[in-house]
Amino acid sequence: MWINPTYAPHDALGTAKALVDAHPLAVVITEDPLAIAHMPILWRETAGGDPVLIGHMPLADPTSKQLAAGGRVTIVFPGPASYITPNWYHSEGLPTYNYAPVHVAGVATRLGEAELREHLLDLVADHEAGHSLDERAWALDGDAHARLERLLPRVLGFSVPVTELQVKTKLGQNRDAADNATVASQLAAGDSADREISSMMRGQCPHTPS
Repeated sequence: MWINPTYAPHDALGTAKALVDAHPLAVVITEDPLAIAHMPILWRETAGGDPVLIGHMPLADPTSKQLAAGGRVTIVFPGPASYITPNWYHSEGLPTYNYAPVHVAGVATRLGEAELREHLLDLVADHEAGHSLDERAWALDGDAHARLERLLPRVLGFSVPVTELQVKTKLGQNRDAADNATVASQLAAGDSADREISSMMRGQCPHTPS
């Protein structure tokens, strides 16, 4: 991913973690042969404090073959995106998007069964804790645990160290304060992605008042 230096965040690692935590559904891409899958990925840390991505994949998915063999993988988190109309600019402009993707590339390592089980339980807990459409957090009961155990032999767990990282936060850094103030205000009244971009603009774009 090409990144204009204007759109490179000052804290790439911290920004990436926040984006992955908020948008865990990723595009998993393996090479030779090319295979693509969409799976939720968690950002975690090793015992030594190094960031690592943890995920899983059905063994029936062709993408899993390269992961199981320790192949190179690229994981793309599209992140939030908002269309920006020139109607919101005070100065001359053209239509564009403000957006914030994360790319991580590296070599996959297969998880053992106990690590995979721990990851799947962690994944459920993580998503249920952040689910706001239902007041009750769902938890595995005996039947769900039994189903999980039956499925484990059909699932590949994998980890990818966060050593090759790219983060792009295109948030209007090339616009002036008046344009960004209007854009952020308009987006604040939009959907969840719009509101997130608005918040990121206020937090990271030097021309945007809070």
